[in-house]
Amino acid sequence: MSQSQNNTKTTSESTVVKTMWGQAVASTETPIPAWSFAVGSFRPGTKGIVGFSLAQILGGYMIYDDDLINGAGFSSVWSALYLLAYGRPAVKSVRPLPLGLAAMAGFNAVYYGRHFFFPKNRASLPENGGI
Repeated sequence: MSQSQNNTKTTSESTVVKTMWGQAVASTETPIPAWSFAVGSFRPGTKGIVGFSLAQILGGYMIYDDDLINGAGFSSVWSALYLLAYGRPAVKSVRPLPLGLAAMAGFNAVYYGRHFFFPKNRASLPENGGI
């Protein structure tokens, strides 16, 4: 394989990765990441995690109901709480499902938090803090 073919292959692979990452980040304007986390964490025998699943379902519904800022804030906070409660045990267990859930929670906490703390459409925010 020539050098130019190798560079083309590397460039196209990095473009695909950037595109996939961009799509994942853009999906945080939808309830899909919250609902995906809820489905992944809702499994038999884990009574403590059921509350986190229900909170993600509720946050996803807020986003689905066209309340992106509040739904994103709600999902972000509950994802961060999940990381505080189950992040360290997930890393220590080195099992794929707990690590995947911790990664999803981290993604949701960061990117939904971005929508909450730095909203794009400030005109949709209430004036004077909603008072």
